[in-house]
Amino acid sequence: MLRLIAAVDSRNGIAKSGEQPWDIPEDVRHFLETTKTKGGNVLMGYKTYQVIGHSLEARNNYILTRDHLDEQIDGAMLISDLDKFLNEFNQDLWVVGGAEIYSQTISRANELYITKIHHDYGCDKFFPEYLKKFKLVYSEGTKHSNGVGYNYTMYQRT
Repeated sequence: MLRLIAAVDSRNGIAKSGEQPWDIPEDVRHFLETTKTKGGNVLMGYKTYQVIGHSLEARNNYILTRDHLDEQIDGAMLISDLDKFLNEFNQDLWVVGGAEIYSQTISRANELYITKIHHDYGCDKFFPEYLKKFKLVYSEGTKHSNGVGYNYTMYQRT
């Protein structure tokens, strides 16, 4: 099963100038714990890996890159062909960003785990459109952190 997990602002923004512009420690914990479940396999782009700065502990990390294939990254496997990887990978997989990888994988996704942040951060990178192909199956009540409201949601492909 392919699952995408992301935090988005009120305009589906995910990043501004290469960084997540909000500070919600509870959502970071939610992300870390959730991606350890259901197989614990994560796929990210090289830019996302650079922002995080390391592979994610207690998970199998796969990093998509075109330019850094001869680099060695502790705790991660580098991949260059996304379609081949997805066609051959027969386990549950979490896609954790960034925008390009979300766009390339959403058509294959079964579920979306989206933290909706109730504020517009003026992002320049966005999560792809999903409401036409996915239905909301879970929405947790609004929480607050650092003065910002947010809630956890889960969508399944229709």
